[in-house]
Amino acid sequence: MKSSHCFSALLLFSLLVACSETSHDQTPRQVSEAFIQAYYIDDNLQKAKALTTGQARDMLDKEINLDKAYGEDSSDHPRIHSEFINRTEIDNNTIEMKYKVSTKEEGYLISTLGLARITENNTDQWRVSSVTENNHFSP
Repeated sequence: MKSSHCFSALLLFSLLVACSETSHDQTPRQVSEAFIQAYYIDDNLQKAKALTTGQARDMLDKEINLDKAYGEDSSDHPRIHSEFINRTEIDNNTIEMKYKVSTKEEGYLISTLGLARITENNTDQWRVSSVTENNHFSP
């Protein structure tokens, strides 16, 4: 009887460890939506930068430096809405996520986020590696 309690406790502990390990891993969609939220909607470049690598990180570094140099005020930005369009898997380590980002005042743009799987802190993580914007305007 005692061994079945030990086995149950060990099984429960193993499940808890497995769940806690996977809860920290974000899917490409979660990373891209967190980036869209931070970059476009909240205008929080530092938070967006934490989700990037490569060209996307370089782009954000430049924007952050420009904001510091010109004293950009993000409080007057228009209300922004985002909508997921599609996901394209390029290979096991590269995915593209496409979003429509829009405002009533300025029309919309299509933002394509390239995501790359990188190893950070000994774990594989998804990061935004490129951002491509195509401007479209409402008629």
